[in-house]
Amino acid sequence: MLTGKMKNESIMDALTYSNASSFYRNSKFNSRTRGLLYIALIALLAITLTGCNHVAVKANGLLGSFEVTNNGTDKLSIVDNTTYLFPKKIDDGDRYKVEFVPGSGAFIGQECVLSGGSAGDGSGVMVSGGVTVLINCHGR
Repeated sequence: MLTGKMKNESIMDALTYSNASSFYRNSKFNSRTRGLLYIALIALLAITLTGCNHVAVKANGLLGSFEVTNNGTDKLSIVDNTTYLFPKKIDDGDRYKVEFVPGSGAFIGQECVLSGGSAGDGSGVMVSGGVTVLINCHGR
C-alpha cells in the first residue's frame, strides 16, 4: 500500500514502483498528470515489447562442427542440423553479419556456405520479426 503525498512525487518515481498500475489507480495526481503517466507507461511497455529480434542460424547437411559469430562478437557452436539463436538481440534497423570463425571447424571434407539474410550472404539489416541465416553444407 502506498502512503504519503503522492501529488508531490515525480512521474519517474511512479515508474519505479513494482506495481505501476496500482500506483496509477491509487494516486492523487491531477487528471492531466495522470494522463501523462498513463502515456509514459504505455510507451515504456511498447519499447519493451518491440524493436529487438534474434538472428537465427539454420544448418543443413552438416557432418562436422564449427563456430559462427554475429557482428564478430556473439558466438555460436554449430554441432548438428538444427536452428540456433544468437544470444544477443539486434534492434530493428541495425546491421548483422554472420561469419564462420576461422579454424573452428571440423567440416569432414565438406564445403559450407552462408546464405539468406536481407543481403543474401548471411548479412543485412534487421527487420521486425527476426531473420534466419542458412548454412548449407555439401560434399564428402
